[in-house]
Amino acid sequence: MNQPTGFTPHEVMELHELIVGEITALQKMQAMMGVVHDCDLKGYIQNCTQTKQQRISAFQNLMDKAQNTTF
Repeated sequence: MNQPTGFTPHEVMELHELIVGEITALQKMQAMMGVVHDCDLKGYIQNCTQTKQQRISAFQNLMDKAQNTTF
């Protein structure tokens, strides 16, 4: 069975929307860090920000592959 090797224009747009959403969520979490005083909640937010950064990096890698796709 042949595997598709590229991205369609629609998939590239969806990927872009995912990246923007993750960046927005990350920025909101980072802004909340200065307001939160509970240690447990602060630790949870830090874990979430690390996860968001990893996801953004993974999405950016996919976007790099998508940019090499010819339509």
